[in-house]
Amino acid sequence: MKLSANGEMVWNAALGSRPKDVRFAVRRRSVVPGGWRLRLRAEIDLSTETEAQIAGMDGRVPTIGFERLVVVPETDLKSRVDILYTLLA
Repeated sequence: MKLSANGEMVWNAALGSRPKDVRFAVRRRSVVPGGWRLRLRAEIDLSTETEAQIAGMDGRVPTIGFERLVVVPETDLKSRVDILYTLLA
């Protein structure tokens, strides 16, 4: 799976069958009227064989799902530590 933020690759690794916590940093590049815009893109590469297997089990198109998304400003150290503590507990 590949993740990009604002057009830059930020994470690229294989996913297993279990949920995975993915962490990456994104630097604020530009500000639009009303705030900062973050554009995320997630891509998966499936082999033709894997696509056929999935289609045989389920007629829906495979999609990527996110359980949660947390965006924390780099200056908010307390929130960053709280999130890490929660994820590691």
